[in-house]
Amino acid sequence: MTTPREARRQRVAGVGLALACLGFAAAHVVAAHRQGMLVLGALLVADDLLLATGFLRRRPWRTRSRRPLDVAAAGLALLLPLLLRPTAAPGPLAWLAPPMQLAAACLAVGATLALGRSLGVLPADRGVVVHGPYAAVRHPMYAAYLLAWFAEAVAAPSAANVVLVAAAVAALDLRARREERVLVAEPRYRDYRARVPWALVPGVW
Repeated sequence: MTTPREARRQRVAGVGLALACLGFAAAHVVAAHRQGMLVLGALLVADDLLLATGFLRRRPWRTRSRRPLDVAAAGLALLLPLLLRPTAAPGPLAWLAPPMQLAAACLAVGATLALGRSLGVLPADRGVVVHGPYAAVRHPMYAAYLLAWFAEAVAAPSAANVVLVAAAVAALDLRARREERVLVAEPRYRDYRARVPWALVPGVW
């Protein structure tokens, strides 16, 4: 269980994460204005603000993992996509990127709303969420990340971007698996996993 000292540390971490989300919101406002993608920008900013609020209000963890591999998987899944870069010319399938990005943003907003106060970065049990998009797959937030990364790779299919996306997908898969190692100790999560067999893509993964 969480000690008072750990609870204070979690509150400080929550403030730091909320500030980071506000920074992303500001960046998304600038990008939306520059690129003229106002609907996508509005969705991304909405998700950033929801995340910021969620991190400030999140529940203390019941159990969590401190294993270095779990921390590394979460860190790589978050940081690797930030290295994606546009190419001099768009790829031949670049027209697919905008609808993929919109779908990813909508899924991210839905997953964030469903998570509510159960938001976290490292593997931890902050309460089992089974409604909304979580009724279809166990990790809809991660599914939204995947779709957004694939959109980036489709828009700018350089060798470096393809390698980065592949590495990020591997890190995200490991992150999801390590997270479930923590959650599976909860009987309600075991029941949920039996009802929802797909982690990221219904019928596929």
